[in-house]
Amino acid sequence: MTRRYSSYSDPTSSTSPAPASSTSSAPASSTWLKVQERLGLVQPLTLRIFNTTGGCLEELNEYAVAFHSKLDALLCKLSTEYEGFKYSLGNSYEMTMNVIQNPLPFNFTQVEAACCGAGKLNAESYCTPNTNLCSNRDQYLFWDLFHPSQAASKLAAVSLYYGGPEYVSPINFAQLAEA
Repeated sequence: MTRRYSSYSDPTSSTSPAPASSTSSAPASSTWLKVQERLGLVQPLTLRIFNTTGGCLEELNEYAVAFHSKLDALLCKLSTEYEGFKYSLGNSYEMTMNVIQNPLPFNFTQVEAACCGAGKLNAESYCTPNTNLCSNRDQYLFWDLFHPSQAASKLAAVSLYYGGPEYVSPINFAQLAEA
């Protein structure tokens, strides 16, 4: 019997090593880190407001990379221990960073601020009827302070389903469905 597993797992596992220390002003409690890890292991836009430059908090990026590496090793080990074990592991961090570093090939013109929200980067409040709303939402990577835009979600789905090993491994979701 072939078992199929998706790449989503409880990211609160304590098996990931702690990344190098950082001088960011973000909340440093382990509870806060667990909350943001549960949000997908890619920094919610709202966390960037804690960085004086508005950039990503590198310590949290290191957590995302470490988590993916540990999960990849665990799944690889399980695939050698259990006959017929098939899986696909998506790398949301690499997908997101690729879009942030090269937005135009993906038709994004705004990868720093949210389409809907208020305050710095439109990331200091939730999207409500009284907040700012962009007029070109398909050109934004982020919908609000936590969520990717519909265009970003579609790009992620296509990348996971048909993508190469830089975004999904050891096989993509289409290959997993045929396995």
